[in-house]
Amino acid sequence: MQKPDVLINDLKNPWGVAVRPTTGIIYVSDTGRGRIVSLEYRNMDEVIVDFPLSEYKLDAGIVLGPLGLIFRGNDTLIVGTGGGQDGDDGISIFDVRRKKKDPIKADDPDATLKLFSDEKYKPEGDFFSLAITRAALYSTCGGDVDQGWLARAEMRVGEIKNFRRYIPTRPLSHTANPGGVCISPQGHIVVSQMGSRDKPGDSLLTFYSPLGELLDKFPTGLSDVVAIAYGPRKRRLYALDFNWANPREGGLYKLVSVDTDDGCEAKLIARLQRPTAMAFDRKGNLYVTTCGFGAVENRDLAPDQDVFEHDGKLVVFRDLD
Repeated sequence: MQKPDVLINDLKNPWGVAVRPTTGIIYVSDTGRGRIVSLEYRNMDEVIVDFPLSEYKLDAGIVLGPLGLIFRGNDTLIVGTGGGQDGDDGISIFDVRRKKKDPIKADDPDATLKLFSDEKYKPEGDFFSLAITRAALYSTCGGDVDQGWLARAEMRVGEIKNFRRYIPTRPLSHTANPGGVCISPQGHIVVSQMGSRDKPGDSLLTFYSPLGELLDKFPTGLSDVVAIAYGPRKRRLYALDFNWANPREGGLYKLVSVDTDDGCEAKLIARLQRPTAMAFDRKGNLYVTTCGFGAVENRDLAPDQDVFEHDGKLVVFRDLD
């Protein structure tokens, strides 16, 4: 197994990480504090602050705020949110060049995308994972658990528009809860289905065409895959298993043999304490956020003891791919 280097060790429920393409600066959702921070030469700075916060409906020990992060180009940071009520959350878009001396306020984005509800559609929220192509932005959604929507927005010059529910992953995969999303080297949309929290080993890896057609699905043998990513050089596929039922068994895995009828072989790279999100830089270094165990073991602490919960981390696996 590989041992990562710890870059930040005092985050609260971090659940998002992105690498600014040309500068290599790391951006992290310090989710439980309602802010996005940047890390450059181990110096941490607040970039966007004052996101709304709410308790995660699936785990009282986790506080949600900003979630999934991804860059469009070098300056546009796209943020999935989860701190509001279902229907209030959405995608917020920020030009990080606006960050001067003071951080940007979360309620002052350059643009916002939301999925509106009506008699047909339930309210949506908890946009945990994002993926991007030249043509589209994709996001997992956590509101309508019966459908498990993957949402899509069109990428146009200077704007992102037509945000809509796109793929109902649960009825197509027959497995609950979309976790991570990424784009394969062949241009397919890849989604991990976390499955049931109390049923170990039931996470799936699913492949869709850009038109939203289910191409194939494979068992992984993992329990709750919350994030997936391809390496930038060797194009190998990696997965983070949060493992709700047995969090001490969470970890980073390499998925191989995805083209066989037997499914995926998940090879353990490192045990991690409730991993949540990951992103590669161009050199093949993998940055991973972890919640740690503080929110689980210390959830009964009084408010003035809250500092003891802050054991979330940002770690890096150097030259992984």
